[in-house]
Amino acid sequence: MILDQIISHGLRVLEQYPEINTKIDSVIMGRSIYSLGADSVRELNYCRLHFARGYGFAHTWDDLSFYVNRLINRKLEDIVHEELPTYLKVALADGIYSLINNHEGKIKYKYLTGDIQEKAKKRAQTILKGIPKKSKVLLIATIPEIIEEAQRKELDLTVMNPMPGFMDLELDHSISRSELGTAIQGIQESDYTIATAMVFTNNTANLVFETAKKSQSKLIFFMETGSNFGQELLDYGVHRVVSEFYPFYDFYEKTKYCLFEKK
Repeated sequence: MILDQIISHGLRVLEQYPEINTKIDSVIMGRSIYSLGADSVRELNYCRLHFARGYGFAHTWDDLSFYVNRLINRKLEDIVHEELPTYLKVALADGIYSLINNHEGKIKYKYLTGDIQEKAKKRAQTILKGIPKKSKVLLIATIPEIIEEAQRKELDLTVMNPMPGFMDLELDHSISRSELGTAIQGIQESDYTIATAMVFTNNTANLVFETAKKSQSKLIFFMETGSNFGQELLDYGVHRVVSEFYPFYDFYEKTKYCLFEKK
């Protein structure tokens, strides 16, 4: 499993820095409700783990009934291999790389500025930058700004929206077999496939990565979930990653992101 490999590599790196405090100080869990235009909204649950010098974040469609008190005051490396909800495992993976990145100080951050709509447009431009005109692009989500930018660039865009009315829903675990088959076909027929790290929380990352590799569709990820391990995805064949860091672009004022690309 790709997520397990990402975690294992991160733990090996952490072993080189015994001075890093990996104790979980607090856990924040809740539900976010966002505007999706004038007449609809999206709802996403989220989990945020706090460390002394880092955090781990994951969105999820799963419920949040896990008893998180058992995580407090424990080191992440002592619990990451326990039986946990997938979203918590993703949040722990994100936390591992947050601690590593903050300690090493090698990440070069960029910034989105302007109001929410302006930042969303800039993000869309960064995600689609360099994709040639008329390219076949599969977007596994319904993100209005990305759709508008794709139309402006005259891309041959296909949008997969497994659950109408929601944004950023990537191959949800409740999708039927036929819908998964549609996703596989869409990736196979596309020059570029755009997705988010929700494929990790929904346990479909391996399917997306393997299908893209076999079909030579170039993968582009934009990540709020798992943003801290975005750079790692390049080692698994991803063409471009746009990692956004909490607080995300849909918070007012300047927000951080990173752009990673295969050389």
